[in-house]
Amino acid sequence: MIYYSPRPVIGVFEKYAFGIATMLASWTDIALAEVGAQFGFPEVQHGITPYGAVPTMLNVVNQKALMELLLTGRRITADEAVRLGLITRAVPADQLAAELDKVLAALSRGSPAAISKTKQFVRRCETLTYQQGIEAATDRAILG
Repeated sequence: MIYYSPRPVIGVFEKYAFGIATMLASWTDIALAEVGAQFGFPEVQHGITPYGAVPTMLNVVNQKALMELLLTGRRITADEAVRLGLITRAVPADQLAAELDKVLAALSRGSPAAISKTKQFVRRCETLTYQQGIEAATDRAILG
């Protein structure tokens, strides 16, 4: 529901976001976190294989970074999560609510139909080759 929702999904992360919470960050369209927040997948340290994290995380971070996170259970800071592409941006904790308000205001200025179609097209292109994506975009531009 989160990943394929036709409406934008915004995640706000404070303090700690481990395991499924890190996976939730990967599913959101826009992810905000406080600077001190930590992310990671500690499952292997508890004898659990984090199957659910793999498909979406492969679309979010590069494979080397993903392998390290999944195999070691290493915790990363919000700043590193931004660099890896897991979250959109990190802001000081006292500015998190204001940053969310800015994002909501920006979204409210957009056309709901165009936003929904954009999100759906991005999700569709994830399953296409580059060439197929260009062809799909060209078809959509011509057909309207």
